[in-house]
Amino acid sequence: MTKLLGFGVVALIAVGLVFNTAGVKTLLLNLFKKIIG
Repeated sequence: MTKLLGFGVVALIAVGLVFNTAGVKTLLLNLFKKIIG
């Protein structure tokens, strides 16, 4: 069950990257700034 859930999350991220590259980039940049800053 946990493997299936993990695969679902990875698949969602992959689809998001393919269809919304700019949005994912800004999201990752914001996360990075929050962690560093």
